[in-house]
Amino acid sequence: MCDRHHLESGGKIILPPSALQQLANLTVSYPLLFRLCGANGREDKYTHAGVLEFVAPEGICYLPFWMMQNLLIEEGGMIRVKNVSLRNGTFVKLQPHSSSFLDISQPRAVLEKLFREFSALTEGDVVPLRFNQKVYQISILEVSSSPNAASTPQPPPTGAPRAVSIVDTDLQVDFAPPLDYVPPQSRPQPINNNRTTSNSSLAFTPSPTNSSPSFRPSSPTPSPTLTPTLSNPSLNKTSTTTTTTTTPTEAPPQQPFVGTGFRLDGKPIRQTSQPSITPLTPTPYSALI
Repeated sequence: MCDRHHLESGGKIILPPSALQQLANLTVSYPLLFRLCGANGREDKYTHAGVLEFVAPEGICYLPFWMMQNLLIEEGGMIRVKNVSLRNGTFVKLQPHSSSFLDISQPRAVLEKLFREFSALTEGDVVPLRFNQKVYQISILEVSSSPNAASTPQPPPTGAPRAVSIVDTDLQVDFAPPLDYVPPQSRPQPINNNRTTSNSSLAFTPSPTNSSPSFRPSSPTPSPTLTPTLSNPSLNKTSTTTTTTTTPTEAPPQQPFVGTGFRLDGKPIRQTSQPSITPLTPTPYSALI
């Protein structure tokens, strides 16, 4: 812009001296603000700017290249410039185009320096922010002004975006997520299908009446039961039922002495009745299987 490359980051234009003479003959409010719109079929695009100097050649208006892009005009095109009055802004919402804008350590100081080069902000404009040898594109999503402002602005044309003045005002700034910002996704916890319970007595069995599985305690392993065994093999336990009673077979009577005896004096032995022997009946045992 007129060999002043440092003005590309601002929002001010350069007008010819004749524009200043016409404004001096009119009743205007300060600071001087202008509404710019394209011509030759580009009247639906609007932006607002302040004036830096009145030194441009007659019939020429110098404006930043980003303004030409927003107005969809090329170098040498026609534009219309009109003096307007705007309310002081109180709020602006910005949206960076790149997530690299989040790497700026002090965005407040950077934005304050940027807005010093602006006199007005217009909804829908995309302005460049030059910082640390990088250019960040920022969209102006929303602007608002105080309803109790002393100045009465001129009504904008039908379809014109809202605009506010940011000269000598306190401005609250809000940010929207960058255009290329991807929110982090939470990773689902892996499900271990081979997980086993610490209690070995629990067994997994499907329920026939419900689709969800159910757990039931498994039958405890029977502990061995010690049962006394008799000398007769027929008395050992042979049943496989839960509770059995084994009755031993009666043993034949045993005679401790068999034969005849002799006396030491040679006299005959007197025959006496032989005592009867009553066999012992073993007590039945109960065995648990």
